[in-house]
Amino acid sequence: MISFKKKTLLSVAVAVMLGSAQLPGTSWAAQAPAAVVQEVSAEAQAPAVVKNPPKLALKIDRADVNQLPRNFRMGSDKYVGVTKTGIMPTRKGMDTMNVSASSCFSEKELEAILKKVPVKPSQFYDVDLRGESHGYLNGTAVSWFANHDWGNDGRTEDIIIPLEKEQLASLKDSTVKSIYRFDDKKNVLLSPIYVNYNKVRTEEEMVKQHGANYFRLTLQDHFRPDDPDVDKFLEFYKSLPKDAWLHYHCYAGMGRTTIFMVMHDILKNAKDVSFDDIIQRQKLIGIVDLSEIPDKKKNYGRKAYIERYQFVQHFYDYVKENPDLKTPYSVWAKKNKVNSWEPDYNGYIWRLDTKDRNQLPRNFRTMNSAFRTDVNVKKTGKGFNPTPTRKGLDTLYMSGSAEFSNGELQAMLPVLKQQAKGPIYIMDLRQETHGVFNGNAVSWYGLRDWGNLGKNKAEVLKDENSRLNAARGKSLIVAELDKDKMPIDPKPVKIESVMTEQQLVEKNGLHYYRIAATDHIWPSAANIDEFINFTRTLPANAWLHFHCQAGAGRTTAYMAMYDMMKNPDVSLGDILSRQYLLGGNYVAYEIAKPKPDQWKADYYHQKAHMVEKFYQYVQENHADGFKTSWSQWLAAHQDI
Repeated sequence: MISFKKKTLLSVAVAVMLGSAQLPGTSWAAQAPAAVVQEVSAEAQAPAVVKNPPKLALKIDRADVNQLPRNFRMGSDKYVGVTKTGIMPTRKGMDTMNVSASSCFSEKELEAILKKVPVKPSQFYDVDLRGESHGYLNGTAVSWFANHDWGNDGRTEDIIIPLEKEQLASLKDSTVKSIYRFDDKKNVLLSPIYVNYNKVRTEEEMVKQHGANYFRLTLQDHFRPDDPDVDKFLEFYKSLPKDAWLHYHCYAGMGRTTIFMVMHDILKNAKDVSFDDIIQRQKLIGIVDLSEIPDKKKNYGRKAYIERYQFVQHFYDYVKENPDLKTPYSVWAKKNKVNSWEPDYNGYIWRLDTKDRNQLPRNFRTMNSAFRTDVNVKKTGKGFNPTPTRKGLDTLYMSGSAEFSNGELQAMLPVLKQQAKGPIYIMDLRQETHGVFNGNAVSWYGLRDWGNLGKNKAEVLKDENSRLNAARGKSLIVAELDKDKMPIDPKPVKIESVMTEQQLVEKNGLHYYRIAATDHIWPSAANIDEFINFTRTLPANAWLHFHCQAGAGRTTAYMAMYDMMKNPDVSLGDILSRQYLLGGNYVAYEIAKPKPDQWKADYYHQKAHMVEKFYQYVQENHADGFKTSWSQWLAAHQDI
């Protein structure tokens, strides 16, 4: 999206999201009257507006009533009303679009939809367009609401989906909750009521239990979809059988839903129907005219209306030019300079990671190191033990540090060789392009250290070799970066010698292994599978030296995992605690009350959650040498 869409991330501590004293029963908002279901108590009389609502509140979206959801329509519906010009649009192609739409729905409302549409449930595809966390208590639809419906503002799908499952899982500890109701016209929370339930499900689980199919795009309310979301949708669309029936919904069945109903109409009928006719006829069977930009909408609202209308115009042009959809929309949009704004993580400077000096690299530690005494309890978390056991550390052949220069490797070598009883492997955990200039360790830095975000190891190595080879003999700016990631005293440096880290390591008689791990986040399932498979090939006395850029996040995560694998009889709390006390980070650390600009908060929470899962995986699979892969086990343990 363009820059106005970059709103402040709603940084509410995940602990609060999962239920705290501030949110009664993880606060819910209910839109439907209590009398429609016995589960809702009689307190529903005369609901009052909540004057000081929580930042994130659980609300009832739809009570479980045997009816069609609001704003339900099918492509074959008759027109209702007139257009601004009085000229009615053609109906060509509408009766064969195989499409319907609505607001979100309760379970009984889904059953009503499945009875209404002229296809079997196996042909029905629920296209869920909601980025906000939501699910079901019995058959009642609920969601976590924040101002503007931006409860997951700034979050990506890989954060939203696991977080949603955690939020729903937190409700399984009870059978009754105080939940907010909601006034859709005024967009405000109403006084809570108590709801009884004995079943908690995701929408995907509920829909599939009825024999239907499910597809999710985690879209932000009020705005157009970003280009990667459009690409994902088109790949899904192209994979559908010819008899598929698509049902689109967001929360209200208006904004996001109408955008996709228009897109669906374009995909089916752009070759025969004008753009204006498609816009108008979707309004006549639905409720929203995307071409209307109301004056009362100010600031972000008006801009969002303009942007989403411009987007569907561009999408029409794209489909007309690419009827086979072989060119991704994002590629076409960039070529035509109508692409959505997205953060630029591309590298922009050679960062001096560490100078060529004869000393140990920062954050260096072995399993024989003394526990630190400068404990900052605020930087620890769940399960922290200030006096963990050292059981198994004397036979845990590993060490860790930050990135090292040539001189720092020379200082580290005798320490490693003195303690190692077998071959030494340098475990390079960096996804970012890096190498050695004139003995100094350098890396090609992009925002968040994500210069190679999304690239696999082969692509990373290709970029790395290309950039390092191009630097040889050149005069380039190489500088340390300050806390704002701005260069400190930038000056041109003549690059007289260049090496990859692998060349430096192997030149000194050590083994080298690369795992392209993205900074700040929990390792991908593929990377963990690769790591486990690699360790299974090692001799029993192999020594592993892990490092990333700082020797903190990625390094400690992998060292903790290796500790778990080698010492499954040690508790998770003790393993995390001792790896922290030896000089790393506390992997299960979370920010208690994150500020709006603390974008790492979600990633800290993700790591804290996933490290518990990994410990469980080790407990269940160490006996047979991890024959079941982490990714296979994880796929089977994604239940809420």
